[in-house]
Amino acid sequence: MAAGQKPDILTEKKKKGGPAIWKPENKERILTFDCYGTLLDTKPLYALIENTARKANLDGDLALRIFSQWEDRVMYGQSFLPYDQLLLRVLQWCDWQLETDVFTTLYPEVLAVHENFQPFDDVIPALKAFKEKGWKIGLMSNTTEKLMAVHRKALADLADLWLCAEDTQCYKPDLHFFQQAQSRWNLADAIHLHIAKGYWWDMIPAASMNWHRIWVNREQQPLNSSQPQPDLCVLSLNELADTDLTGVFEDETGHPLDSFTTIQAQRNYRDHGF
Repeated sequence: MAAGQKPDILTEKKKKGGPAIWKPENKERILTFDCYGTLLDTKPLYALIENTARKANLDGDLALRIFSQWEDRVMYGQSFLPYDQLLLRVLQWCDWQLETDVFTTLYPEVLAVHENFQPFDDVIPALKAFKEKGWKIGLMSNTTEKLMAVHRKALADLADLWLCAEDTQCYKPDLHFFQQAQSRWNLADAIHLHIAKGYWWDMIPAASMNWHRIWVNREQQPLNSSQPQPDLCVLSLNELADTDLTGVFEDETGHPLDSFTTIQAQRNYRDHGF
């Protein structure tokens, strides 16, 4: 190496099996996001299920639990079904278990609710701030291409990249979904952060991919020290909008990091009072 030449940190990290974290000016900056619960507020769906059950003199809380259970069973326990077909199957199973017929007839409303999901108040300002700083926005969602098109419009057409379950023929947290994103978008050679609310659906597989990751802990859940730690935890995207996110990749002296240390993650939780 010539005198005064900066070492090729990226090459050195790759030799050691670490993520691509060095950031020369010509590297793409990509933020990947989960949609449901991270960017888009899905509470209207669960309100619809609960209210429909109560109007039919059923236990609303029980109906919500059964809906979520069957969603997981159909999503992960059977061969792949596109998300719109999956929703219908889930409603049919809810009718069967609760001995009613109110949920299957609810299917058009369930689809309409999905089409009308709106972003949380912090989302659009934050995405605009990220774009102004040169970040590309990627969406990764357990949904269909048709719904993704609607969601992109709800997100003010700020997304540059998107990938849905219909493309990958699997649902997160299946690693194949994440591998497809990495391959299609060349994330291994980009400055990349994954940002999501779902811990099981996103944080754990992102850790398996050795991705830098930020947990949007909207529900203020406690830290599970037995699971892979996020690099950073925030309560909303407001905390990131004015932040130089490249700081996730360097320590205070500017040296590259494989990831934030557990101590840094725990301090972040402590500061939020979890």
